Amino acid sequence: MKHVDVIIISWAKDEDLLQVTRKGLDSLFGSEPNEDVTFHAYIVESNLDINYDEYNKTYPRHTTTTLRPIGEFGYHKYLNLGRKAGKSEYVVLCNSDLTYEKYWASNIIYSMDNVPGSLSASPWCPQTQNDNSQHVNTLYRGYRVRGELAGWCIFQKREIYDKIGDLDEQFTHWYCDNDYGMVLQKQEIIHLLVPSSIVNHHADQLGVTHKKFDSEYQRMTTINQQSKFQNKWGIPYGPL
Repeated sequence: MKHVDVIIISWAKDEDLLQVTRKGLDSLFGSEPNEDVTFHAYIVESNLDINYDEYNKTYPRHTTTTLRPIGEFGYHKYLNLGRKAGKSEYVVLCNSDLTYEKYWASNIIYSMDNVPGSLSASPWCPQTQNDNSQHVNTLYRGYRVRGELAGWCIFQKREIYDKIGDLDEQFTHWYCDNDYGMVLQKQEIIHLLVPSSIVNHHADQLGVTHKKFDSEYQRMTTINQQSKFQNKWGIPYGPL
């Protein structure tokens, strides 16, 4: 039995966004019917009136914990909080706007376990990368954001944190995945894209968040985040 901590960043400010998170949880817990994998979901929920305790009864093989973050939102900050709450061998860093296909986790674990030195991986996303049929028997190595590295779903062996330490909390939303990729590349840690593992990123479902809470979204995605990334990695200022 493989145990996997799944850290989910949720911002259920209204019923529509709550259902986005719930749909993701239902697909997650239904994705491994052979019982080879147990998920431990840690939902870092910014709406303090929401919890997900009922999932412990609905899906008793898995566990669900609602975490209450303190202070201003930060994507890396919240991921660090969720990751430290668990202890499983595997850790997954996730958006809330995902749905998970059958055997996505067991397929990615199998692939990582058969590539020595691989500590990080991303699943295939049909919404971003189209059909996987020509790629399903191939593994790709690399660090390109929205290429090999999908910032909305990063699957890790927990031991990676012995090498990289905490995720850099100066990145609150944009450039989190860019920074993570640069850290892996600098330390020569293998990251895989696994086409046999399918996770759907429904980015359009969170578009409502950007509109309703525009000022907060702008704070997380302003030029300030770009400049922090460029200053950290010595990249000349300008469009990436």
